Amino acid sequence: MVVLNEVDRLSTSAQAALRRTMEKYSAGCRLILSCNSACRVIEPVRSRCMPVRVPAPTEEAVRPAAPTRTPPRPAANHPPETS
Repeated sequence: MVVLNEVDRLSTSAQAALRRTMEKYSAGCRLILSCNSACRVIEPVRSRCMPVRVPAPTEEAVRPAAPTRTPPRPAANHPPETS
């Protein structure tokens, strides 16, 4: 299994080479291609793939978990000032 990220950023000639590689090794290798814009991937590559669209996560899903109540801070014990 091979994972290729940002396939849409490959040049047209690199995508054409990828298509030839996909055809040559399709019997013994599985490829996972990811991209940000499918329309930037050449049609011969797209036609050989099963598209899976993953939506962007919601703001709540990526927001770090915050405690519902902040515990009180302990009082600071400072030594008395001397004059």
